[in-house]
Amino acid sequence: WQSGSPLPEPIAVYGAEFSPMALDFLTGKTVVGDRPKGPVGTLILAAWPPSPDHLHWLVAVGRPQQIYTLGGRAPLPAVPDLYAQIPHWLHLPEIPLLAIAQRHWVPPTAIVALLRQEGYPCPEIGPTATLSEIASALADWYDFLSSGKTQAISQAGNLMCTKAVT
Repeated sequence: WQSGSPLPEPIAVYGAEFSPMALDFLTGKTVVGDRPKGPVGTLILAAWPPSPDHLHWLVAVGRPQQIYTLGGRAPLPAVPDLYAQIPHWLHLPEIPLLAIAQRHWVPPTAIVALLRQEGYPCPEIGPTATLSEIASALADWYDFLSSGKTQAISQAGNLMCTKAVT
């Protein structure tokens, strides 16, 4: 994307709170938030989603005409911080895995693995890897995305996916 080029609207900007880049180029544009609730013209990934599932969800819901990446990497939460949240989750009628995972910037399987590691079986959910295996896979995912091989992602959905320049 070149400065001054039109961006199809509305625009969703995912992960902007983790991006060191200023998003001043969106002034005057219709920005619908960070998680699309319906079709968007442009999806800007200010930070990489924490799993392929999150990326697929963003594309499936937003059905963007264009995707731009700023390539930011969200900080991973400290495992003790996640453990501290377990009592809060257990008081809910249902544990909203995707919402919790998005809030902590981890794949939903990390929340399930954490609960299982603490003795909560989550029998309605299939097998998952261990928390350390998920952390390793997350590091591999971010390394892949940072490698510049994102064109493979865009070809799968026939979407334009480039690194944004300002």
